[in-house]
Amino acid sequence: MYSTINGTSYITGDFGKYDGKVKNYSARYGRNSVDNYLSYISNYNQPFPKLDFKHVDFTPVCKIGFINKIANFFRNIKLDKKIKKLENQIQEMKDNEAKRTPINFVYKYMPGNITDGKINTQALMGAAYEELGQNASVDSKKLTDFIQQGHNVKMTAEALDLNSDGRIGIDEYAASILTCDALSEADLIDIKNINGVINNKGENTSFTYATETNKEAAKEIYAELYRHYDLGAAKDEFLSDKNNLVKQPSKINFLS
Repeated sequence: MYSTINGTSYITGDFGKYDGKVKNYSARYGRNSVDNYLSYISNYNQPFPKLDFKHVDFTPVCKIGFINKIANFFRNIKLDKKIKKLENQIQEMKDNEAKRTPINFVYKYMPGNITDGKINTQALMGAAYEELGQNASVDSKKLTDFIQQGHNVKMTAEALDLNSDGRIGIDEYAASILTCDALSEADLIDIKNINGVINNKGENTSFTYATETNKEAAKEIYAELYRHYDLGAAKDEFLSDKNNLVKQPSKINFLS
């Protein structure tokens, strides 16, 4: 669920499809927030209806050089119907534009007010679990293929494979979420800027950390965040409660 105010979509985990299913509030909030965010993305990416010009033949207009003949041509009942169909398509496109999900977003994946980088690790793990398609870990190459989509530069998930086992666990992936969060507030990573909220700036800037050329530097940053927040212990706590892992139809189903 999300709301739109003044051209910005606000996404939270207060309500969602895991209500009544995941008992732990923090884990539920993290999972709800991601599912709601994915719904926002899905709505934003809905294609506009394609205009069908095939049924309107404008070539006779070019062949007739007199305005009165052109006017008579457009009075033709058959062509009028075709033009009306095209006008309806254009109006439909305008209506969809008015309803289109705003590109600007504020995405809150942790409950409460987070200050000075004092995060809710179970909400973070819930968010990571949901972003990885409800998997505790995913194949590094599959995640690389996923993040490569829509980018012209070479991308890689290797920097997140902190233990070099060929898989990205929710604990490792969580470091990238924290990076997005920190970059939403500033241009450099500072733990004090982590507040449980991600926006367009943070998401867009974080992609530079997933490029092939920046993977070594990114890995150092991810490793530092991992150590600082003891994300391995947070993962173990999250996975120990099987109710946190409740499966529902996922909007990301190609990473397992």
